[in-house]
Amino acid sequence: MNRVKAGRGRRLLPAFLLIFALLLPCPAAALDLEEELGPLFEEYRLTENNFAMGFRSMHDGTEYWYNADKLFETASLYKLPLNMYFYELEAAGELSPEDKVAGIELSRCHELSLVNSNNEISMAMVDRLGSYAELKRIALGYCGMSEEEAGPDYYPSVGFTARMMVGILQYLYDRPETFAEQIALMKTAQPDEYLRSGSCEYEIAQKSGAKVYDDGILNVCIAGIVYTDEPFLVAIYTHGVGGAGELMGKICDVLVEYEEERQAPEPSPEPTPEVSPAPGTDLKELLCLTLRMALRLAFI
Repeated sequence: MNRVKAGRGRRLLPAFLLIFALLLPCPAAALDLEEELGPLFEEYRLTENNFAMGFRSMHDGTEYWYNADKLFETASLYKLPLNMYFYELEAAGELSPEDKVAGIELSRCHELSLVNSNNEISMAMVDRLGSYAELKRIALGYCGMSEEEAGPDYYPSVGFTARMMVGILQYLYDRPETFAEQIALMKTAQPDEYLRSGSCEYEIAQKSGAKVYDDGILNVCIAGIVYTDEPFLVAIYTHGVGGAGELMGKICDVLVEYEEERQAPEPSPEPTPEVSPAPGTDLKELLCLTLRMALRLAFI
Protein backbone atom coordinates (compact mmCIF):
# COMPACT_ATOMS: atom_id res chain seq x y z
CA MET A 1 0.00 0.00 0.00
CA ASN A 2 2.78 2.40 0.88
CA ARG A 3 4.59 1.55 -2.38
CA VAL A 4 1.47 2.47 -4.36
CA LYS A 5 1.17 5.79 -2.57
CA ALA A 6 4.85 6.50 -3.04
CA GLY A 7 4.65 5.78 -6.77
CA ARG A 8 1.66 8.06 -7.13
CA GLY A 9 3.52 10.76 -5.23
CA ARG A 10 6.54 10.47 -7.48
CA ARG A 11 4.29 10.80 -10.53
CA LEU A 12 2.42 13.80 -9.13
CA LEU A 13 5.48 15.72 -7.95
CA PRO A 14 6.90 16.41 -11.48
CA ALA A 15 3.44 17.51 -12.61
CA PHE A 16 3.19 19.86 -9.63
CA LEU A 17 6.62 21.30 -10.38
CA LEU A 18 5.71 21.73 -14.07
CA ILE A 19 2.56 23.66 -13.20
CA PHE A 20 4.57 25.81 -10.80
CA ALA A 21 7.17 26.53 -13.53
CA LEU A 22 4.49 27.47 -16.04
CA LEU A 23 3.14 30.03 -13.61
CA LEU A 24 6.48 31.83 -13.46
CA PRO A 25 6.79 34.91 -15.73
CA CYS A 26 8.99 34.31 -18.78
CA PRO A 27 10.89 37.03 -20.68
CA ALA A 28 9.76 37.72 -24.25
CA ALA A 29 11.90 36.08 -26.92
CA ALA A 30 14.40 38.50 -28.47
CA LEU A 31 13.90 39.51 -32.08
CA ASP A 32 16.20 37.76 -34.53
CA LEU A 33 17.28 40.39 -37.06
CA GLU A 34 17.95 37.97 -39.89
CA GLU A 35 14.57 36.32 -39.32
CA GLU A 36 12.79 39.70 -39.19
CA LEU A 37 14.36 40.78 -42.49
CA GLY A 38 13.53 37.46 -44.15
CA PRO A 39 10.06 38.47 -45.47
CA LEU A 40 11.56 41.56 -47.13
CA PHE A 41 14.20 39.42 -48.83
CA GLU A 42 11.40 37.28 -50.24
CA GLU A 43 9.08 40.15 -51.18
CA TYR A 44 11.78 42.12 -53.03
CA ARG A 45 13.70 39.05 -54.26
CA LEU A 46 16.95 40.22 -52.70
CA THR A 47 20.11 38.29 -53.49
CA GLU A 48 23.86 38.87 -53.51
CA ASN A 49 23.47 40.04 -57.11
CA ASN A 50 21.21 42.98 -56.28
CA PHE A 51 21.54 43.82 -52.61
CA ALA A 52 24.05 44.66 -49.89
CA MET A 53 23.61 45.94 -46.36
CA GLY A 54 25.55 46.89 -43.26
CA PHE A 55 24.21 47.69 -39.78
CA ARG A 56 25.96 48.64 -36.55
CA SER A 57 24.33 49.49 -33.23
CA MET A 58 25.81 52.22 -31.06
CA HIS A 59 24.00 50.56 -28.14
CA ASP A 60 26.37 47.61 -27.86
CA GLY A 61 28.22 47.27 -31.16
CA THR A 62 25.95 44.56 -32.57
CA GLU A 63 26.44 44.25 -36.34
CA TYR A 64 24.60 42.70 -39.27
CA TRP A 65 26.21 42.28 -42.67
CA TYR A 66 24.89 41.00 -45.97
CA ASN A 67 27.11 40.97 -49.05
CA ALA A 68 28.93 43.76 -47.27
CA ASP A 69 32.28 43.45 -49.07
CA LYS A 70 30.99 43.74 -52.62
CA LEU A 71 31.80 47.00 -54.41
CA PHE A 72 28.67 48.73 -55.71
CA GLU A 73 28.47 51.84 -57.84
CA THR A 74 27.19 54.06 -55.06
CA ALA A 75 26.77 57.24 -57.11
CA SER A 76 26.39 60.31 -54.86
CA LEU A 77 27.46 58.59 -51.65
CA TYR A 78 30.97 59.89 -52.39
CA LYS A 79 29.63 63.28 -51.27
CA LEU A 80 29.51 61.99 -47.69
CA PRO A 81 33.31 61.61 -47.21
CA LEU A 82 33.91 64.54 -49.57
CA ASN A 83 32.14 66.99 -47.29
CA MET A 84 33.69 65.40 -44.22
CA TYR A 85 37.14 66.23 -45.62
CA PHE A 86 36.28 69.91 -46.03
CA TYR A 87 34.66 70.14 -42.59
CA GLU A 88 37.87 68.74 -41.09
CA LEU A 89 39.88 71.45 -42.88
CA GLU A 90 37.51 74.07 -41.48
CA ALA A 91 37.85 72.63 -37.96
CA ALA A 92 41.64 72.75 -38.32
CA GLY A 93 41.50 76.40 -39.41
CA GLU A 94 42.91 75.65 -42.88
CA LEU A 95 39.71 76.80 -44.57
CA SER A 96 36.80 78.96 -43.54
CA PRO A 97 33.09 78.67 -44.44
CA GLU A 98 33.46 81.90 -46.42
CA ASP A 99 36.19 80.54 -48.71
CA LYS A 100 35.10 80.21 -52.33
CA VAL A 101 34.78 76.98 -54.30
CA ALA A 102 33.60 77.39 -57.90
CA GLY A 103 32.59 80.95 -57.04
CA ILE A 104 30.40 79.91 -54.16
CA GLU A 105 31.09 80.09 -50.44
CA LEU A 106 32.05 76.75 -48.95
CA SER A 107 29.14 76.82 -46.49
CA ARG A 108 26.72 77.03 -49.44
CA CYS A 109 28.64 74.27 -51.25
CA HIS A 110 28.04 71.94 -48.30
CA GLU A 111 24.31 72.56 -48.47
CA LEU A 112 24.10 72.10 -52.23
CA SER A 113 26.19 68.93 -52.10
CA LEU A 114 24.56 67.21 -49.11
CA VAL A 115 20.94 68.36 -49.33
CA ASN A 116 20.45 68.97 -53.06
CA SER A 117 23.12 66.45 -54.15
CA ASN A 118 24.37 68.94 -56.74
CA ASN A 119 26.90 67.14 -58.96
CA GLU A 120 28.54 70.24 -60.48
CA ILE A 121 29.35 71.78 -57.10
CA SER A 122 30.45 68.45 -55.66
CA MET A 123 32.86 67.80 -58.54
CA ALA A 124 34.28 71.31 -58.06
CA MET A 125 34.96 70.31 -54.46
CA VAL A 126 36.66 67.12 -55.70
CA ASP A 127 38.85 69.24 -58.00
CA ARG A 128 39.75 71.50 -55.07
CA LEU A 129 40.69 68.40 -53.07
CA GLY A 130 42.84 67.07 -55.91
CA SER A 131 41.19 64.10 -57.60
CA TYR A 132 38.59 61.39 -57.13
CA ALA A 133 41.39 58.89 -56.44
CA GLU A 134 42.64 61.14 -53.64
CA LEU A 135 39.12 61.30 -52.22
CA LYS A 136 38.96 57.50 -52.19
CA ARG A 137 42.31 57.37 -50.39
CA ILE A 138 40.96 59.76 -47.73
CA ALA A 139 37.76 57.72 -47.45
CA LEU A 140 39.80 54.60 -46.67
CA GLY A 141 41.23 56.44 -43.69
CA TYR A 142 37.73 57.29 -42.51
CA CYS A 143 36.59 53.68 -42.64
CA GLY A 144 39.79 52.39 -41.06
CA MET A 145 40.89 50.14 -43.92
CA SER A 146 44.22 49.69 -45.66
CA GLU A 147 44.62 49.60 -49.44
CA GLU A 148 45.39 45.89 -49.16
CA GLU A 149 42.11 45.30 -47.30
CA ALA A 150 40.22 47.39 -49.87
CA GLY A 151 41.51 45.19 -52.70
CA PRO A 152 42.73 45.89 -56.22
CA ASP A 153 39.29 46.85 -57.57
CA TYR A 154 38.72 49.65 -55.09
CA TYR A 155 40.45 52.55 -56.86
CA PRO A 156 39.23 51.76 -60.40
CA SER A 157 35.63 51.57 -59.11
CA VAL A 158 33.31 54.50 -58.51
CA GLY A 159 31.88 53.21 -55.29
CA PHE A 160 32.29 51.72 -51.84
CA THR A 161 31.30 48.52 -50.08
CA ALA A 162 28.58 48.58 -47.44
CA ARG A 163 31.21 47.77 -44.81
CA MET A 164 33.27 50.77 -45.90
CA MET A 165 30.27 53.06 -45.78
CA VAL A 166 29.33 51.97 -42.25
CA GLY A 167 32.94 52.68 -41.27
CA ILE A 168 32.66 56.18 -42.76
CA LEU A 169 29.41 56.73 -40.85
CA GLN A 170 31.15 55.60 -37.66
CA TYR A 171 33.87 58.22 -38.18
CA LEU A 172 31.18 60.85 -38.75
CA TYR A 173 29.18 59.79 -35.68
CA ASP A 174 32.23 59.69 -33.39
CA ARG A 175 33.10 63.35 -34.08
CA PRO A 176 29.91 65.35 -33.50
CA GLU A 177 31.75 68.62 -32.83
CA THR A 178 33.66 68.54 -36.13
CA PHE A 179 30.68 67.38 -38.19
CA ALA A 180 27.75 69.03 -36.37
CA GLU A 181 26.76 71.09 -39.41
CA GLN A 182 27.11 68.17 -41.82
CA ILE A 183 24.90 65.97 -39.65
CA ALA A 184 22.35 68.79 -39.36
CA LEU A 185 22.23 69.15 -43.16
CA MET A 186 21.88 65.39 -43.62
CA LYS A 187 18.90 65.45 -41.25
CA THR A 188 17.08 67.72 -43.71
CA ALA A 189 17.92 65.73 -46.85
CA GLN A 190 15.29 63.71 -48.73
CA PRO A 191 12.33 64.16 -46.37
CA ASP A 192 9.87 61.23 -46.53
CA GLU A 193 12.22 59.28 -48.79
CA TYR A 194 14.56 56.32 -48.39
CA LEU A 195 15.08 55.61 -44.67
CA ARG A 196 12.35 58.16 -43.92
CA SER A 197 9.77 56.50 -46.19
CA GLY A 198 8.55 54.16 -43.45
CA SER A 199 6.99 54.87 -40.08
CA CYS A 200 10.18 55.81 -38.18
CA GLU A 201 9.63 58.92 -36.04
CA TYR A 202 13.24 59.33 -34.94
CA GLU A 203 15.62 61.84 -36.51
CA ILE A 204 17.59 60.44 -39.43
CA ALA A 205 20.73 61.88 -41.00
CA GLN A 206 20.99 60.35 -44.47
CA LYS A 207 22.70 60.66 -47.84
CA SER A 208 21.39 58.90 -50.93
CA GLY A 209 22.91 57.95 -54.24
CA ALA A 210 21.28 56.81 -57.49
CA LYS A 211 22.63 55.80 -60.90
CA VAL A 212 20.68 54.84 -64.02
CA TYR A 213 22.46 52.50 -66.46
CA ASP A 214 21.99 52.57 -70.22
CA ASP A 215 19.70 49.53 -70.04
CA GLY A 216 17.44 51.34 -67.57
CA ILE A 217 18.57 49.41 -64.49
CA LEU A 218 18.75 51.65 -61.43
CA ASN A 219 21.20 51.55 -58.55
CA VAL A 220 19.76 53.12 -55.39
CA CYS A 221 21.93 53.45 -52.28
CA ILE A 222 21.50 55.03 -48.87
CA ALA A 223 23.73 55.63 -45.87
CA GLY A 224 22.49 57.08 -42.62
CA ILE A 225 22.41 57.44 -38.86
CA VAL A 226 19.07 56.73 -37.17
CA TYR A 227 18.81 58.51 -33.84
CA THR A 228 17.04 56.03 -31.61
CA ASP A 229 17.87 56.47 -27.88
CA GLU A 230 21.26 55.01 -28.78
CA PRO A 231 21.62 55.48 -32.55
CA PHE A 232 22.46 52.93 -35.20
CA LEU A 233 24.32 53.18 -38.51
CA VAL A 234 23.03 51.62 -41.71
CA ALA A 235 24.07 51.39 -45.36
CA ILE A 236 21.78 49.77 -47.94
CA TYR A 237 22.65 49.21 -51.62
CA THR A 238 20.30 47.96 -54.35
CA HIS A 239 20.76 47.17 -58.03
CA GLY A 240 17.68 46.87 -60.20
CA VAL A 241 15.34 46.36 -57.23
CA GLY A 242 11.84 47.72 -57.83
CA GLY A 243 10.55 49.97 -55.07
CA ALA A 244 14.03 50.34 -53.56
CA GLY A 245 13.20 53.55 -51.69
CA GLU A 246 10.18 51.95 -50.06
CA LEU A 247 12.26 48.89 -49.19
CA MET A 248 14.76 51.10 -47.37
CA GLY A 249 12.00 52.57 -45.23
CA LYS A 250 10.75 49.08 -44.35
CA ILE A 251 14.25 47.93 -43.41
CA CYS A 252 14.64 51.02 -41.24
CA ASP A 253 11.38 50.18 -39.45
CA VAL A 254 12.62 46.63 -38.73
CA LEU A 255 15.91 47.98 -37.38
CA VAL A 256 14.13 50.53 -35.19
CA GLU A 257 11.91 47.83 -33.67
CA TYR A 258 14.98 45.64 -33.15
CA GLU A 259 16.86 48.40 -31.36
CA GLU A 260 13.86 49.56 -29.30
CA GLU A 261 13.41 46.06 -27.92
CA ARG A 262 17.10 45.65 -27.13
CA GLN A 263 17.44 49.11 -25.60
CA ALA A 264 14.31 48.89 -23.45
CA PRO A 265 15.15 48.66 -19.73
CA GLU A 266 14.46 45.27 -18.22
CA PRO A 267 11.43 45.29 -15.93
CA SER A 268 12.29 45.22 -12.25
CA PRO A 269 11.52 41.84 -10.67
CA GLU A 270 8.60 41.82 -8.30
CA PRO A 271 9.79 41.75 -4.70
CA THR A 272 9.52 38.36 -3.05
CA PRO A 273 7.47 38.62 0.14
CA GLU A 274 9.41 37.74 3.21
CA VAL A 275 8.00 34.94 5.35
CA SER A 276 8.69 35.49 9.00
CA PRO A 277 8.64 32.48 11.32
CA ALA A 278 6.17 32.48 14.17
CA PRO A 279 7.49 33.92 17.39
CA GLY A 280 9.56 31.38 19.25
CA THR A 281 10.39 29.32 16.11
CA ASP A 282 14.10 28.98 15.55
CA LEU A 283 15.72 28.43 12.13
CA LYS A 284 16.39 24.74 12.69
CA GLU A 285 12.75 24.07 13.56
CA LEU A 286 11.58 26.06 10.50
CA LEU A 287 13.80 23.99 8.19
CA CYS A 288 12.47 20.77 9.68
CA LEU A 289 8.87 21.90 9.16
CA THR A 290 9.63 22.82 5.53
CA LEU A 291 11.25 19.42 4.90
CA ARG A 292 8.32 17.54 6.43
CA MET A 293 5.86 19.47 4.25
CA ALA A 294 7.86 18.70 1.10
CA LEU A 295 8.00 15.00 1.95
CA ARG A 296 4.30 14.92 2.71
CA LEU A 297 3.50 16.50 -0.69
CA ALA A 298 5.73 13.97 -2.43
CA PHE A 299 3.87 10.98 -1.00
CA ILE A 300 0.27 12.13 -1.13
